[in-house]
Amino acid sequence: MVTLVSIICSLASAHAVWWFFSGLNWIDSLQWLVTILLAAGFVGLGFVISRALAHRILHKQKVGMVLFIALLYELVEVGCCFTQASIGIQHITWLSSLHGGLHAVVCLCPLRRAFRVRVFHVLHRRILHRMRRAIRQRNPLPIQRQVHR
Repeated sequence: MVTLVSIICSLASAHAVWWFFSGLNWIDSLQWLVTILLAAGFVGLGFVISRALAHRILHKQKVGMVLFIALLYELVEVGCCFTQASIGIQHITWLSSLHGGLHAVVCLCPLRRAFRVRVFHVLHRRILHRMRRAIRQRNPLPIQRQVHR
C-alpha cells in the first residue's frame, strides 16, 4: 500500500514535469515523445532515488552522490510543480472576490501544491522506517555464536 502511494505521488510530480516541458513540443515532430519519456523517467527516478536515499540513511552508508541526485531531482520537481500551480491559480475566476487575509491564504495554495508531494514522500519513508523497526523488535535476528575450535 505504501509503495502504491509513493508511485501515485511520483505520478503527480511527473504530470507537472510533462506539463512544464510540453511547451517545447513545437521544436520537432519527436519532441512530444521526449516529453512523455522524460515524465515517465521522473516517475521511476523519484521512486528509486527516494528509496535509495532512505536505504542508505537507514543502513548508515554514505549518501553523497545519491543526495546530490536527489537534490537535482527536487529542484526540477519543485520548480515544475510550483510553476504549474502558479499558472493554474490565475484562471480561478472567484479569486478576485476575496479580500484581505483570506485572499493571501488562498494565493499561497501554489506553495502548498508544490510541496505536498514531498510531504507524502517524507511520510512514506518515516512510516516504512517505523514498520521495519517494529518488525525487528518483535523478531530480532538470531545471534550467531562463534564456535571456538
